[in-house]
Parts: sequence; structure tokens; C-alpha cells
Amino acid sequence: MAYTVTVTATTAGEDIGTFTIRQDNSSGTIVATNITRAQLVAGYNVSVANSTTNIYVESGGICDGTNKTVAITGTPQPVPIPVPSPTAPVPVPAPTAVPVVPQPQPVPQPVPQPVAPQPIPVPQPVPQPVPVAPVPAPVSCYSCGDGTIQLNTSSTNYGQYPSTDICSTSNSSGTFTWGVFDRPNRFNVYSNTNNLDYTSGWKGTANYSGPWGASLSTPNTGTDSFTFSSTVGRRVMVEYGGADPSNPTADAADWSIGC
Repeated sequence: MAYTVTVTATTAGEDIGTFTIRQDNSSGTIVATNITRAQLVAGYNVSVANSTTNIYVESGGICDGTNKTVAITGTPQPVPIPVPSPTAPVPVPAPTAVPVVPQPQPVPQPVPQPVAPQPIPVPQPVPQPVPVAPVPAPVSCYSCGDGTIQLNTSSTNYGQYPSTDICSTSNSSGTFTWGVFDRPNRFNVYSNTNNLDYTSGWKGTANYSGPWGASLSTPNTGTDSFTFSSTVGRRVMVEYGGADPSNPTADAADWSIGC
């Protein structure tokens, strides 16, 4: 066991340099070297082998002949063996809860149903188009001898029927036949578009006034000769008079050209 003693110098020369501390005597075991005067005056602790050990202090300075009186104070005490402080237990972390991952559930698969056999389609005969009798192309112009053109309207006012073109190859002269029904009509033949070659004047019967005058009374049919003044712009235009205000009726008329 080791012991600690405090070495204190009560008298020491001012010019002494350093000191050496030994156990027992001047040839004893060195326990401390290079100790300063200030350290000895203040008290210097050394460790010795047992409680009865003597302490010897020798000077290492330049004045070995100077008195050096060393006093040992205190009883050698055993060096306390440090007792480790109780160590606080290291906290153990609480186990971390592991999240439960939901597992995918199997998706029920539909049970295949038996498929009823499908009837095999029977090919049907492809309908054939019904032949249609060809429609004669409309006549672009009227030619001498093409027959009677019939006109009618439900309008009760004065007006004009659409003109009918006369072919330029038709005879330059011919007869114009007209007929009126219910209301007065006037028949006009043109060439060169607006050159009046023939007019029947107002024909028919009317006991009310109109473009014909206060009243009108003529045959309802007639035939006159005429001559085209040009081969171009030939046409026939028919006018119809207004209806009798006291007894309104529709209008009808017809005409033809003979060679």
C-alpha cells in the first residue's frame, strides 16, 4: 500500500536552487526531484512505501553548506483508491413498433360462363336494283309543234307566268293558239329578248275593272299568225289579271305554236 506525506521546509537558504526528496536517508530511493523552495515552503506531497518511512531532503543548489531544515507535517496517509462512481444505467430504447403492412387480398376471378353456340348466319340474297325507265331530259326550249303549254296559279293578284324559251331553230313564222279560263289573260311573243313580235291583248270575260278597262268580254280561245323578227332571244310570256274581288278564283291558261 502506498502512503502520502506532506514535506514542508521551515528554513531554507534563499539561494538554494532545487531539492531532491529521498526515502530513509541520503542514499535512499528518490521519490521526487527538482522541487523548488517555493513548493517546499508551501508543502509538497510525496508518495512513500509505508507509514514509518523517514524523509530525507537534499539540496541541489549552489549553496550546499547552508542550513536546510525540513519539517514533515502530517501523518502518512494511505493513498485512497478511487472508487468508481456508479454509472447511470444506459437507457435502452423501447422497441419500435413495426408497422403492419396490409397484404394484398386476392381478387376473386369471375367464373367463366358457358357460351351458348351462336347460329350460323344464312347468307341472304342481295337485292338487285329495279331497272328504272329513263326519264327524258327536259326540253331546254319550245319548238314549233311541241304541243300545248298549260299554266295555272292560285294567286288572286295580277302577275306574269315564267317565260318559255322558243328554240332559235324553230320556224320564223307560225300560228299562235291561246285559251283562257275563269280570268283574263294576255299572251305575248318576243324575240331578241324584249322585242314584242305578237300580243293577243287581254282575252276572256270580266265584269270588274282591270288592266283591260272597266270590264272585258272576248272569246276564250283564238288563233293568230305571227312572225319572229330574230332567231335569238325568242320567248313566250303570259300575263294573268287580278281575280274578281266579289268572287275570287284561281287562274288557268294554255297556248301552243303551230308551224
